[in-house]
Amino acid sequence: MYLKLRHTGMVTAAALAASLIATPPAFAAGSVPKVFAETAEFWVGGVTPVTFYPGQGQDMSAVTGLTLFADGTEVGTDTAAPWGIDWDTRGFNGLVRLSTRATTDTGTSTTDGMTVDVDNNAPTGLTVRFPRRDGYIGQGGELAVDANDDTFVTGSELIVGGVVVSSKDLAGGGNLDLGWNVKLPNGKTDMTVRVRDKVGNVTALTRSVTVDNDRPVITGSTTAGSAVRGSFKVTLTGYKDASPFVTFEALLDDPAMQRSYGQEGSPRTLTIDSRDVPDGKYTLGWRAIDAAGNEGVLRRPLIVDNRAPAVSITKAPKNKAKVKKKFTVTAKATDTYGIAKVQLLVNGKVVTTDTKAGYSFTVNPKKYGKKFTVRVRAYDKAGNVRYSSTRTYKR
Repeated sequence: MYLKLRHTGMVTAAALAASLIATPPAFAAGSVPKVFAETAEFWVGGVTPVTFYPGQGQDMSAVTGLTLFADGTEVGTDTAAPWGIDWDTRGFNGLVRLSTRATTDTGTSTTDGMTVDVDNNAPTGLTVRFPRRDGYIGQGGELAVDANDDTFVTGSELIVGGVVVSSKDLAGGGNLDLGWNVKLPNGKTDMTVRVRDKVGNVTALTRSVTVDNDRPVITGSTTAGSAVRGSFKVTLTGYKDASPFVTFEALLDDPAMQRSYGQEGSPRTLTIDSRDVPDGKYTLGWRAIDAAGNEGVLRRPLIVDNRAPAVSITKAPKNKAKVKKKFTVTAKATDTYGIAKVQLLVNGKVVTTDTKAGYSFTVNPKKYGKKFTVRVRAYDKAGNVRYSSTRTYKR
């Protein structure tokens, strides 16, 4: 008894134990041995070396010839040790059973050997996608590569100027994508992307590409000041680059999160609603991307503040008091990100404005009717407003 493990077979523990303890039958002198054919790999293609080995306990010294069959078709003969046949697998495809006919002076014996998977077809459907726009690439960019195969694709290469500048081997998994790891001046050049399958069949794609290594030069504007509330607009006002414009994105980042507004095909003016994020300090950005994937970026600080300030009258005659002479109204206003101004309102109209803390106003009752109202309002730097309570006076 002999045990042969193949790519497609399974052996149970019991069968393995039995094979190890079983005593093989003695090989009778003058018998034709069983001879098995095998290849180094389960997947084969092209001209593939085939080697031979005897069954367990059998002797090949009397063999005068070995003939190899592939699915019953004779494909080669060897007449002397070391036994081996180069099998031209062209004309075969898929699973193929190898058999060996051993010949001695006393007769012949044919034995089935391993089954192999023949693949002589190159990978198909090779596609190459560029970072942003077809045919444009820049230093550090990456080409997305895909292909199909009867077995599976195991590697890819990028060739520029006759030199392999990037490669992938999928022995450990991953994808076929290739980095543009070559320094070339801006302009047109040719490239070749080549993929290979498990057997070594190769498919290649050669094409012209435009190299652009430069970032776009951009300018931008916004309706937001140093602090903002509610919705505001961010506009890409200028773009200068050798490659076509692809997309504009507005950025609103803080240390915890990066936020991007807009996508390919977006207009050059975008609206951001600051109420979608918590109040706080952010970095506002403009990002323009060219056809090669190069990015031009501008940044500036921005405070998002959608909470109104606190304001109150701290010193003034009591509500409903009678007043005849000029009197002072003192107010207090606070905000996390600063107060822009505090205004005095008499009968609902702005009388005066103060922009310095310790906000103080003088009211002359003679300028108003026998009965009038007074209150203050505060604006923070984002434009949020809050009013104090109203006091009514008589004179």
